[in-house]
Amino acid sequence: MLIDNSTDIHHINHFTQTILDNMATPLIIHKQKFVLGASLGIAFYPEDGKNPQELLKMPTQPCILLNMLGAISNNSLGVK
Repeated sequence: MLIDNSTDIHHINHFTQTILDNMATPLIIHKQKFVLGASLGIAFYPEDGKNPQELLKMPTQPCILLNMLGAISNNSLGVK
C-alpha cells in the first residue's frame, strides 16, 4: 500500500492500526468463527530506500523477526 504526501507518523500509525483492528474483527461463516491476523511494516521514501526493492525490504525484515519471536514465545508457553 502506498500513502502519498503524508509525513505525520502519528497519522500513519493511526491508519495502520485501524487496518489491523478491522482485520482482527472475527468473521462468522456458516456458524464458524474465523479470526485473521496480520503484520504491517512501514517504510519512508527516500529515507528507507530509493527503489521498490529497498522500500519493501525495510519493513519486511523487522516483521519477520517479530513473527519469529512471537512463534518462539508462543511455543514456549504451549500456546497453539
